Amino acid sequence: MDGSELRQRILAAFAPVPRPSRDEIAPHNCMECAELADDLAPYVAADIPDESFQRHVWDMPLLSAEAKHYYFPAWLIRGLDDSEPWLSDAVSAVLNTLKNLEHRWGPAQPYSREQWLVFQEWLSYVEKAGDAIDSDNIAEARARVGIEL
Repeated sequence: MDGSELRQRILAAFAPVPRPSRDEIAPHNCMECAELADDLAPYVAADIPDESFQRHVWDMPLLSAEAKHYYFPAWLIRGLDDSEPWLSDAVSAVLNTLKNLEHRWGPAQPYSREQWLVFQEWLSYVEKAGDAIDSDNIAEARARVGIEL
C-alpha cells in the first residue's frame, strides 16, 4: 500500500468520529491548552495548516480523549510524508502516543476495529520508510495497538 492509499484509509476510518467543540479540545485550563484549542478548533483534522501543526506536533498528550480521537489523522497523515524535517516529529509523536494507551484513550465513542487496523497499517508503512532509531518504538507501539485488536 502506498502513502496515498493509506491516507485515504486513514481518512475513511476516522470519518465517523464527531468533531469536538473548541471547549472539548484540551481539558486543562492553561495558556498552552487554550492556544492548542484555538489553533485546532477552526479546522477539520486533515486541513490543519502546517504552521499550526508544527507548533503543536508534540501536544497530543494535551488533547482530550475526544479531541485525540478526532485529530489523530492529522498526525498519521503528516507521518506519511518525510519531505519536511519536522514531519519526522509527527512520527515520533504518534509512536509515543500509541505506546501510552493509558493517557486519554477513552472517548465516548470508542476506537473502532477499522481504526486500530489503520494504526497497524500506518506502523508497517513507517517501519518500511523509517530508520533503525524508530524500530524499537515501532515494535513497542505495534504490540500495544495489537492488544486492542
